[in-house]
Amino acid sequence: ANPDYELPVHGLLVAHVVCMCLSWGCLLPLGVIWARNMRQSKWMPGGVPAWFQGHRALQSVGVTLQFLGFIFIILFKKSAH
Repeated sequence: ANPDYELPVHGLLVAHVVCMCLSWGCLLPLGVIWARNMRQSKWMPGGVPAWFQGHRALQSVGVTLQFLGFIFIILFKKSAH
């Protein structure tokens, strides 16, 4: 193998990987864990249970990043042709 050879990294592919890792690897599982563990809490900032606010925020950002990651890979595949 030639040690001088470098694989080109495309920005859209990197953006896809980052978005998917953050969404599926961190935010979506954390949203489930938050809801499960905070449901017993009586803390209700603004009159809405804290477990639901945290769950909704984490899941919303996770789904948004997942959608962006999907768009990035579609754009990457289209630019490859």
